[in-house]
Amino acid sequence: MLDKLIRIISEWRRKRKWPAEAQLLRMQSVVQEDQRWMANNPIVMAITQRYLPLLADDWESNPLEDVSNFRERIGLSPHVKPKSSDASCAPCAGKTMCVRPLYLASQEKTKQKEKTMTNLEKHLDLLGMRVQDKVTGFSGVVASICFDLYGCIQAIVNPGMDNDGKMQEQHWFDVSRLKLTSSDPVMKRPNYSHGYQAEGRQGAAEKPNSQKV
Repeated sequence: MLDKLIRIISEWRRKRKWPAEAQLLRMQSVVQEDQRWMANNPIVMAITQRYLPLLADDWESNPLEDVSNFRERIGLSPHVKPKSSDASCAPCAGKTMCVRPLYLASQEKTKQKEKTMTNLEKHLDLLGMRVQDKVTGFSGVVASICFDLYGCIQAIVNPGMDNDGKMQEQHWFDVSRLKLTSSDPVMKRPNYSHGYQAEGRQGAAEKPNSQKV
């Protein structure tokens, strides 16, 4: 009887320390990380794109593709014989089956997203990118984006450390003055679409304090 009571209390403490919400956030983080680091594989990309909407806060409003259609679309249906991979085809190279149709579909989807991408999303995509000011030549990494009440959109550029290992002063610039000098962010961007970061539950952080140039 005492052992049973101890097990019940231990389980209660475990669930209190690790609630279901923490489990969900952990799963969401892992799926996002898998999507990022295996984005070169169109099958992995398709699977993670299927799961992420189910982990969002508004999961009940996101449509879910029928699994039979989904597995046929990504070439994993046991009833459809997959085509052999073609070493001369870039998407298929190193794969055990042809993934070119799925690859082309994902590329087309990416192009459509870029066409419909709002200016707001384009500005947020500056986060983590290396940029250079067209006027002064000042360069660094975009650490924050500011949308103020007066219609001005600015980015703060962090130049990093100097030759002596001291942090250099960062400055705000109008986004129209900045040109990209890298194709990928220096680190993974926060997810501002869904999850605890999008809900403002990341926690307090020291805000950039610098002058506008």
